[in-house]
Amino acid sequence: MKKLFSMLVAAALVGTMAMAAQAVPQVPADVVIDHLSNPNAKLEYKVKFSHKAHASLGTDAAACQKCHHKWDGKSEIGGCATEGCHADTTSFKATEKDPKFLMTAFHSKSPMSCQGCHKEMKTAKKTTGPTACAQCHNQK
Repeated sequence: MKKLFSMLVAAALVGTMAMAAQAVPQVPADVVIDHLSNPNAKLEYKVKFSHKAHASLGTDAAACQKCHHKWDGKSEIGGCATEGCHADTTSFKATEKDPKFLMTAFHSKSPMSCQGCHKEMKTAKKTTGPTACAQCHNQK
């Protein structure tokens, strides 16, 4: 009886771990954000982004939803420029406040944006990523 109980407990643990492994989305190591292009800009719009470094800040759904704020925690995660999120890639003004613009996803004061989150962390004296233009964007 003890042997049967031990086997059932072991099977339950293996099943639980397998389900948990399936729940965590696959994280790409690096992403190149290149949806915007402005030939008149002094800085490159293409930015290399370490998704792996950001994903290491947390592995639960809440951590992913800090940036992927429209993700339901179950379905496949879409990129920022997908329909229904920041699909408008026509505005190049960093001051644009409409959240439909892709530029806003990266540059707004909201803690859900790259720049907003980095500045919030900097204010809290935590290690953070770039907060100035040339730290992400290379000179042309």
